[in-house]
Amino acid sequence: MDINVFIVDDDKSVTDSLEYLILDWADQHHQNVKFQIKNTLKGVDPLSVLPYDLVILDVLIGETNGIEFAKTLRELGCDATIAFISSYNMYALEGYVAHAISYIMKPIEQNQLFSVLDETEKRVGDFNSKTICFPFRSGYRFISTRSILYISCFGKYTDVVLHDKTERFSVRIKDIEAQLPGTSLIRCHRSFIVNTNYVRRISSNMLELEGTADLVPIGRLYSDKLKQKLFGLEGGNI
Repeated sequence: MDINVFIVDDDKSVTDSLEYLILDWADQHHQNVKFQIKNTLKGVDPLSVLPYDLVILDVLIGETNGIEFAKTLRELGCDATIAFISSYNMYALEGYVAHAISYIMKPIEQNQLFSVLDETEKRVGDFNSKTICFPFRSGYRFISTRSILYISCFGKYTDVVLHDKTERFSVRIKDIEAQLPGTSLIRCHRSFIVNTNYVRRISSNMLELEGTADLVPIGRLYSDKLKQKLFGLEGGNI
């Protein structure tokens, strides 16, 4: 399992220390960590950060603000673990508005950072951390599979139902389906894709999911593949 980490701090000694500690943690936990380390937020497209599992941001990075950047990430649907690092505790409360799990004071203590990494490992391990790409304005929007409950496609619009909201895109279901192999998502109907991690109950033609009262239909042509994904079964009736 890879854990992808995005770090921004304008002090190289801090980023070097973070990298050293994270590699030490990875060695102890037999994990593979991939880094993207920046010393500025200028020119960083928030969309490019969405696929990362852990985002570590200095609060004040030159003329830019790590907390505001994190808020933008959350508005775009980023569900990565976010942690702030700072020499000042005055911004701690504001940091948690961006749903950060930790506000680490400098100099960085190993125990605090390891706790953040432990939580990230758990989150990544709970669900496949792949992302699905959707056309978004003049670019693309990446949404983690662990955020998606189900997807419904009618006409020229596709609704992606997340834990806390629904987002609409203009994309064909077959273009989404091409991205599904290796994820927890599977097509269950000509107009629906479901996240099997959230299936709570299944009947002959309907799925109940955790986190929503919506019912997702099962198409006859997709029933066998769905059962195989859920139970490892071949053929037969649900």
